[in-house]
Formats: sequence, C-alpha cells, structure tokens
Amino acid sequence: ELRLPVGRTVALELTTRDVNHSWWVPALTGKRDAIAGRKNVLRFKAKRTGTWEGQCAEFCGIQHAVMYTSVTVMEQAAYDSWVEQQAQIPDEDLGREEWDAVCAKCHGFEGEGDIGPAIAGNGTLTNRQGLIRLLSTGQNTDQFDSYMPAVGLGWTGKQYDALIAYIKATPKLQEAGAASGG
Repeated sequence: ELRLPVGRTVALELTTRDVNHSWWVPALTGKRDAIAGRKNVLRFKAKRTGTWEGQCAEFCGIQHAVMYTSVTVMEQAAYDSWVEQQAQIPDEDLGREEWDAVCAKCHGFEGEGDIGPAIAGNGTLTNRQGLIRLLSTGQNTDQFDSYMPAVGLGWTGKQYDALIAYIKATPKLQEAGAASGG
C-alpha cells in the first residue's frame, strides 16, 4: 500500500534479493522490474487523486497471484496530514499492520502456519536481534521444506520494535507455541 501527493514526481527504488518482480499499476504508470542484485528506479508524477490497484507483473513464485499493490494519490495537505498521523501510530498498531501485511501471508494470522511453518510461540518472534536477522536475511535451510525471503529488508528499528510489541501483546501468538511445547 502506497500513498503519494498529487502533482509531485516520486522515485520508487525497486530491489529484490531473491526472484525478479515487476511493479505495475497500469492506470498510474508503466511497469518497472525489480531484478535480483540490482536497484531500479521508477519515476512518475500522479496527475489526479484517487486509488489505483496493481500487482506484480512477473511470475515470481507461489505467492505471485496475491502480490497486490494499492496506490492512493492525495492532495498535498491530506498527504501531509496522513504522514503526521503515521508518525503518531502506537507501536502495537504499527506492529499489527506489519504482521498482517507480511507475516500472516505465509504463517497465518495466528501464527498457525499455512504456506510457511507454524511460528506461534517461537522464541525468535520476541528476540529482537534474532528477528531482525531472520527478517533482513531470510532463511533457507534443510530444516524447513520452504524458503523464507528477506521480507523485512530495509525495515527501521521502529518497525521491528512495533512487530515485537504486537507479538508480545497478542495472546494467540504466545499460547499456540506454549500449548504445543514450542
């Protein structure tokens, strides 16, 4: 989900560490590829306000069909107000947004597992350094059947802290692991 001010040129830096992707919101701008090991920049200026939908235009793997993008273009004053509001979001709310948008897609909303393994109750979730290492480098070991990309690459310390605060404040993420002995 991306928000932008109308009438201002923006530059999106597109990077990937694993497979290639293609950022595409057809009603707003053309495609630009994210190529492993390279940084591409897409510059454009939205000319009118509104919300436009897009999705990854490069077949990139099992989750390709659900890699959607939503871009909301706002008047400058509304955009400035939104930026100010975002700075005031409590950590737990920001953490819930990160969990829902990133972790839950593979591990389920309650950490029960789906595409990725069950992770509720896993100590790494609340170990700040372990979580940063996992989310910023990914994981590809023989211990698991699936590969986890670096989904938190480029996150700020505030984002990691917010995710940990949300996990600690969410009993279902704590209880599932405790019930299974994890």
